[in-house]
Amino acid sequence: MSLGSILARVKADIGAVAGIDPSLVHLGQRLWLPEIVVSAGQDPTATVPQIHLWMVCPSTSDEQPHSTSSRLRSHRVVIRAWYQALDPTMVPDAAAVGTSMASELIFLNLVEAVCTKIRNDAHMNGGDIALHLSPPVVSTWDIQEIEGVEDVVCHHAEIEFAAEEEMIFAWES
Repeated sequence: MSLGSILARVKADIGAVAGIDPSLVHLGQRLWLPEIVVSAGQDPTATVPQIHLWMVCPSTSDEQPHSTSSRLRSHRVVIRAWYQALDPTMVPDAAAVGTSMASELIFLNLVEAVCTKIRNDAHMNGGDIALHLSPPVVSTWDIQEIEGVEDVVCHHAEIEFAAEEEMIFAWES
C-alpha cells in the first residue's frame, strides 16, 4: 500500500466509469495553463470540440499511532474535473447534445458515478490498496470560465475524500 497505489487505483476507477475516456484522466495537478487544460481535456469521442478532464491530486497526509509497530496514514485525495458546457443555448452547433442544461446533467451524473465507483471499490475499502475511505465530499460550481481561453466555459467539480492505509514499521536500534 502506498499513496502512489491509491492515486493509481482512483485514476483507474474514474477511467472505468461509462462516459469517461481513460485518456482524459491524469495523475497529479497538471501545470495550470489554459492551453494544457484544453489540449489534455479534448474528448476524442465528442462530435464537437469538448473539454472533459479529470485530475487525481494528492492533498495532505496525516499519520496517527495505531499499534506498537504500525501507524494509520490518512491521505486526502482531491479529484478535479471539468466538463465543457455545450448546450444548444450556448453553442449553436451543439444541437446533438440535447436540450438546455444537458451538459450539466451529464456532468453531474458522471460525478456521482465516479463517487459510486470509488465508494464500491473493494480494493480501496478493506482491501489490498487502502483500509478505509471516507465518504466523498463533492463541491460543484455551475459554470467556470477557463482563464485565457476565449468563449470556453466548463462545469467544474471537486471530489474529496480520505484514504487510510496502515504503515507497518520495524524499530531500528
